[in-house]
Amino acid sequence: MPKFFLRVEGVNLANVIFDTDDLSTRRGGGLMVLNATGEVSKVVPNANAIATGASIGIFTLEDCTTQDADTICEKLRKHFFSHELFRHATFVVSVQEVKDIGTDSEYQTWQQVITANRWQQMQSLSMSMEGVIEPVNRCSSYPCATDMVRPANSGERLPKHRNESHDNQLDVSISVLQRHKYGRSARQKFYEAETGVSGMEFTDEFSEIATHPEDDHSLSNKLAVFYVDGNKFGEKGRGIFQTGGAEQFKVWSDGLRTHHKDLLRQLLEKAKGDPLWKTRDHEIRLETLLWGGDEIIWVVPAWKGWELAEWFFEVDHKVSDERLSYSGGLVFCNAKAPIQNIITLAIRLADLAKKDSRVSDMPKHALAYEVLESFDDIPGDLKKHRERWLPENVDVHELILDPKRTIWEPLRKIAAMQEFPMRQLYNWCRGWREGKTEAREKAEKRMESKVQEAKLDKEFKEIITSDVDYLHLLQMLPYIPESYQKVYL
Repeated sequence: MPKFFLRVEGVNLANVIFDTDDLSTRRGGGLMVLNATGEVSKVVPNANAIATGASIGIFTLEDCTTQDADTICEKLRKHFFSHELFRHATFVVSVQEVKDIGTDSEYQTWQQVITANRWQQMQSLSMSMEGVIEPVNRCSSYPCATDMVRPANSGERLPKHRNESHDNQLDVSISVLQRHKYGRSARQKFYEAETGVSGMEFTDEFSEIATHPEDDHSLSNKLAVFYVDGNKFGEKGRGIFQTGGAEQFKVWSDGLRTHHKDLLRQLLEKAKGDPLWKTRDHEIRLETLLWGGDEIIWVVPAWKGWELAEWFFEVDHKVSDERLSYSGGLVFCNAKAPIQNIITLAIRLADLAKKDSRVSDMPKHALAYEVLESFDDIPGDLKKHRERWLPENVDVHELILDPKRTIWEPLRKIAAMQEFPMRQLYNWCRGWREGKTEAREKAEKRMESKVQEAKLDKEFKEIITSDVDYLHLLQMLPYIPESYQKVYL
């Protein structure tokens, strides 16, 4: 009997996940798309998963005719279109027969089913119309207060923030209401299913993640958004499928998924044992905004941003005894900054880092970061924005960090200094950028004097190996945990 590849993908995510800054609604849209591939086994029990992750699932159908495969495909489409939750997203479902024996035929069929998905997507609306034209229950003359596109026709209201009074609530659409509720209910199940760690509570709002234990602390109400993307993972996956067929691609995909699950488990265990990861109510300050495939987005308190990056890049990343590398983007911002803008910036930064990490044939870890102190976004040319920190003769790629450098321990010791001359560090960086040698030398002498007094000149020299390291130090020090040790325990 013929064999078929079945591929399911959630598409047009702009109006499913990225259409709101409301955390629960956004989380609900992401988890909805992530969990949708699990519906395939409910509708088609004989479908065997090759790979599932993010918004994509690819399966094999054995022992069925072309007519059976088409019927299964249509059955899945109807399931998504009629489901109370999944109908608010757009799913494409395609099936293609593997006509010849051999890995090359499997690879060609895999490419064909991807193309069929894309063709379906191009024929679809950019957003699901389900729930938009349903009978209006209340406030029909207003747009949804959360996505500002759909009508506020759910007949229910949502608080702007958790535990807020009923007098300060928002009229929302059916889509937003159901995604919001799902985001509240499915998050705990997600962490338990992915890691096996149970009994943990998490913050529900960005403001809760960012509230520092010291109410008037300089880092209160600030977040760190950390995005990582695997280097050449897509290229490797295609190569495995082409040479080893669906069977070997499944081994690779399962191995990567297991590795990421273990990463998340380690992070939760790390957070579980550290009071500074938690609120006063012992809720863990962590949000996973992207999960699956080779990409991850975590949102943590600003004072945990560098710690998270250090931990991630120190992990031994391997699948089937083959080492992996990642490029990352890290953004420090205000908790009220538009989250989609920040995520987009983190991804743009990771792309810059990725270009740097691919200079050699063997990709390496690389990290680019930005600190948004007085603004919420960096529009326009990111490279030009980053160049403004540097003298004209310094290439912008010098700002890309090698996160495997052994700077973290000396950095913590410098951060713990009671009187590190931050003003002189700023003066040095300004003098360097403006070409003022005298200002640089003056600031450098004062810094050296202070670190010698603290008996940390050795550590300072370990950090400062080039001129650009002074700039890194200026940006990093305020966010290193040792610089704010007087917090509750």
